Amino acid sequence: MARGFEGKKALAKIKPTLWAAFIKLIAQAANFYSDCGCSWVFRAEKMVALVVMLAAPATPSCYIMAKSMNNDEVLTASVIVTTTLMAAFTLTGWIFLLKTLGYIG
Repeated sequence: MARGFEGKKALAKIKPTLWAAFIKLIAQAANFYSDCGCSWVFRAEKMVALVVMLAAPATPSCYIMAKSMNNDEVLTASVIVTTTLMAAFTLTGWIFLLKTLGYIG
């Protein structure tokens, strides 16, 4: 029986894990901001809320759902751990970028 995150098994799936983390933390938010987020009237705290929603790490409930649906729970656990560790840097980067561009004060 799997117990959640297993380092050796997760290392075998590092490439899809990094792709999923990139999509979750960077590509998804970049797509929204380039398409419509910055051109709409979202400013200040609304823009910060969008950053947190779009570039937040994957939630542990994803693991429970993957396991109950007999999906790849090792990959899911790996994505959760990776996005949680990287979110501190990417969220800070997004906030810095939006502040530099003048979208948040």
